[in-house]
Amino acid sequence: KSSLYVDLRGKVPNDASLILRGDTGTNVKVSIKRPSTGEVLVFNLTRSVISIPSMDFEDLGGGIFYIELSQFTSTTGKTFSAIMDYIRSQEAQGIILDLRNNPGGLLDASVDVAGELVPKGTIVELRRKELKETLVSEKDTIPLPTVVLVNQGTASASEIVAGAVRDRIGGLILGEQTFGKGCVQTVVPIGQGLGGFKLTIADYYTPAGVLLSGVGLEPDIVVKPDEV
Repeated sequence: KSSLYVDLRGKVPNDASLILRGDTGTNVKVSIKRPSTGEVLVFNLTRSVISIPSMDFEDLGGGIFYIELSQFTSTTGKTFSAIMDYIRSQEAQGIILDLRNNPGGLLDASVDVAGELVPKGTIVELRRKELKETLVSEKDTIPLPTVVLVNQGTASASEIVAGAVRDRIGGLILGEQTFGKGCVQTVVPIGQGLGGFKLTIADYYTPAGVLLSGVGLEPDIVVKPDEV
């Protein structure tokens, strides 16, 4: 409501999210004070459904295609498959897959994406003590030569894809050491309103047995970002 004023000092981000969300087309005014200067910024916002594209691609010429993936969402696998079908129809010679600053996302989406780049078989292995679970792709893919761009912001599902490409088809990883987030976690509640414990119950390994969690992937070719 336009007349409702809510002070968010001392609140958590979820409190702000619940207040800011509303029906599409309605308005909300947000005032933000910068303690360092005392300046107050006022934003008049119109609520809308925001859809952030998770990928983009470009024909670089000479049969080389560039694909940028910013995250792994519920639609990433299907969209990536459609892009790869188009690229193959253009008699592509190779792919540059940009996973820089991709924090990951859905595990199923990473398996779907990797399945478009490597032949049928292992994508990633989940290990907990003596138990092992292998996640595989059943797609009969004919791979294209692939270079994967990574940096310190490449994490989780992105590392799974990059590791599968290198281990399964000898793809090159270019850039910086990746973040190293490759673990399965679960939350154990300790009572109503008391929160819980987040426990790591398993780790992810690439098809060649490389541990991702806390380690990350070392690039084949190290390229540091330009200093600004």
